[in-house]
Amino acid sequence: MTEILITDVISKMKVYLNLEQFSNGEFAEECAKTAINVCSVENLNIITFYACYLYMRPYDESSNAYLEIYKNSVEEIKNGTIDIDKGFKELTGDCYND
Repeated sequence: MTEILITDVISKMKVYLNLEQFSNGEFAEECAKTAINVCSVENLNIITFYACYLYMRPYDESSNAYLEIYKNSVEEIKNGTIDIDKGFKELTGDCYND
């Protein structure tokens, strides 16, 4: 079992979020920590997906909606019914379309 490091998650977040979006390093670190703590899987892609979700869509702490979305995403990724890259594009507002 490999340990997922915060630095690994943040490095991968920088790949998927453009520099304009990735302006708050402290908040990104908190998102990475939360994702590592909450995720029950040792999969850097899934953890990064969740960290980016938290970063892009700050959630209402009184709501568990974000956790449900995460759980559904993990199931879809495990079942192969979601494309991680496509998910990132949706998450970041499809910023890769030229």
